Amino acid sequence: GPMPQTREHILLAKQVGGRKIVVFINKADKADEEMTELVQMEVAELLEQHGFAADSPMVVGSAKLALEGDTSELGVPAVTRLVEAMDNYIEVPSRDTEAALLLPIDKGVGITGRGTVVVGTIKRGSIKKNQAVQLVGFGHNISSSVGGVQRFNEDVELAVAGDHVGVLLRKIKAHMVEKGMLLVKPGSVQSTNHFEVVCYFLLASEGGRKKPFLSGYIQMLYVETWSTAFRLDIPPDQGDMVVPGDQATVKITVLKNMPLFEGQKFTLRENKQTVGTGVISRLLEPIPTHSKTKLIKLKIPS
Repeated sequence: GPMPQTREHILLAKQVGGRKIVVFINKADKADEEMTELVQMEVAELLEQHGFAADSPMVVGSAKLALEGDTSELGVPAVTRLVEAMDNYIEVPSRDTEAALLLPIDKGVGITGRGTVVVGTIKRGSIKKNQAVQLVGFGHNISSSVGGVQRFNEDVELAVAGDHVGVLLRKIKAHMVEKGMLLVKPGSVQSTNHFEVVCYFLLASEGGRKKPFLSGYIQMLYVETWSTAFRLDIPPDQGDMVVPGDQATVKITVLKNMPLFEGQKFTLRENKQTVGTGVISRLLEPIPTHSKTKLIKLKIPS
């Protein structure tokens, strides 16, 4: 049924690693004890219905009070109990810290006279000061070195997979950095604008399009944190069209070379609706393009 106004966004949940979950009942300062108990009972039922343990840890508190430094039970102590519950109940996921560096970039901030700080969470490997790195994506492959690494606004000697960091890159201007670029070990990532995918095309009843897909179809591709226009082409042995509801192997081409990986997931969208989703199955040789190249006029190898 409809949720009372006092529970408008009272439930904040974080799922980590399968069926393990810790629940934080927020805005408890706006509801009485009876309402809070009712919410806990309903959440326990919901968890059980969706395959989670009904006795999952639940912490009651107020994020607003905690941010204000309130030391009452619903303030700072509630957040302390939340962190303790997560530490005791959720296993820390294993991270690949030995592999080559892979750091997806969320943003870049220019530092006058020093370079640019790029911000993101290390997905793989590690990074330290003076390390040689490459900034790749959107047709660029730029060499640089690390001037410093910060984690939680403190300088660190080494940061590893799972750490959210700011990395100072020497001789890099802020305008050279775009969201979706990767910071990597030199030579460790292949960039291309042409690749093969296995894609499921959604039915209209699933929110997809009603019309079939033909070679030369152009819309928007979403991968990781970046998006760009793409062209779809159907290999001759797959027929001349793909209809909604089909799963097919097709080719995707974009204008600028991007760092891509086999097994990487993507989404195809048209007019803000998802029309297809799948995984990259094979990286192909890049198709040469320049600033005035148009996707519709590209000659795609068969």
